[in-house]
Amino acid sequence: MKPLVFVFAFISLITNSQTLTPVYPSSGFSGNAFGKRVALDDNNHLFATTQNTSFNAQKGAIYRFDYTSGNAVQTNFYEVPTLTAEDDFAYSLDVNQNFVVAGAPGKDGSVANSGSVYVFENSTPGTLVQTLTAPNPAAEDQFGKNIHLLGNFLFVSQVTSLSGNAGSVYVYQFNGTAYTFVQQITAPGTPYFGSKIWTHNNRIYIGNGNLYYTSGDFQSLKAYDWNGNSWIENTAFNFTNTSANVIKDFAFHNDNLLVLTNDYSDNYLTRFVHDGSMWTNSATMNLNYGDSMVNVMKIEGDFMAIGTNNYVLQMERKFPLRFYQYANNTWNLTLTLYGQGPDLQDDAFGSVIAMNNTGLAIGSPQENNPGPYDGKAYYVPFSSLGNPTFLTATLNIAPNPAHEYIQITADFNYQKLALFDVSGKSLAFSTENGRIPITHLENGMYILQATDENGKIFTTKFLKN
Repeated sequence: MKPLVFVFAFISLITNSQTLTPVYPSSGFSGNAFGKRVALDDNNHLFATTQNTSFNAQKGAIYRFDYTSGNAVQTNFYEVPTLTAEDDFAYSLDVNQNFVVAGAPGKDGSVANSGSVYVFENSTPGTLVQTLTAPNPAAEDQFGKNIHLLGNFLFVSQVTSLSGNAGSVYVYQFNGTAYTFVQQITAPGTPYFGSKIWTHNNRIYIGNGNLYYTSGDFQSLKAYDWNGNSWIENTAFNFTNTSANVIKDFAFHNDNLLVLTNDYSDNYLTRFVHDGSMWTNSATMNLNYGDSMVNVMKIEGDFMAIGTNNYVLQMERKFPLRFYQYANNTWNLTLTLYGQGPDLQDDAFGSVIAMNNTGLAIGSPQENNPGPYDGKAYYVPFSSLGNPTFLTATLNIAPNPAHEYIQITADFNYQKLALFDVSGKSLAFSTENGRIPITHLENGMYILQATDENGKIFTTKFLKN
């Protein structure tokens, strides 16, 4: 689908207006690709994982960092000594104030790859307190592929179980001592049921794929409400993607459903509103990310972060993480962050993110490649970004799209301008009184950077047609 496109907003974005500080384990490192999963609790703790590596039989682990002092201090790491690299420990991760929960979907039980989930105390000792397996395990179920905590409920999916890869979600409830099994939610005939699990207003939304998509993508959502005894489907809040685009992620804002999609050439953010009986398309924004392909979105309050994990052109580059603020009934692009690894090198920065009301956790699992990637993680407190409302200076280009020239206007004094194509190649240009001729450029998307007297870099894009 090429949806009817509404312009939400294109406000300036600050690129690397500050230097981020990467986080890396100080002890217990095992596996590779640190930052493959990240999570935050509400006590200034960042959790980040490594992935399992088969070539040297190193297991993945979970690392806990405390930010109370303002700096990252590793307090402990979580592992299960009896597991092997093939068990895929910490493939999935979620935390709350009491527990750290990790899935190992490759763990063999009575049958191969039936999967297990491990529950640890969220504490400095990090004691393993419970191990969960599916009540009815089957080979290749991969129990623990996705997990989600909501209050005293724990949801665990096995997206390749049942016939046709239909999948199912197991529900556990904490009784004050341990998590006990409550029910198994199924959706017969729905491939990859459980590809994503999320909550809004104490309602559970479960993502489903179809036979043409991998378990990382999905095509529809099923909604479930708790009736006091079990989770019951609420069909009025189900959502089905009627476009040809692939859903990469979704989130909620002011009771609106925001759906992040791509069609392998463009990326879209679509807002749906609920009319009491169904979700209806309200507006769509073409994100204009060039050849980058989106894969993740998180929203907290009026702040939204969108990350990417792939691109079309075969030229390595740092991955940008874009940050938006909601104001005046629109989402405004206000900030772009990059990892601190080498330039012109894939780092997967922002391909994994977590957010709470105090800050943003960012995974950069391929930073410092080539493999084996050791990876990095980042924690960005909102307070470190200066003005907590993220109001920024403005850099504008007109006309946009443009054919013969662009005119630059800004409410700050820029000392230097730079022009790049979408692959990051620096381009020659001339300028006079903020006017840049562009007839020599081929049609396509371009990036203009302006540096102010304090060294802050402001970036915006324009389309040459």
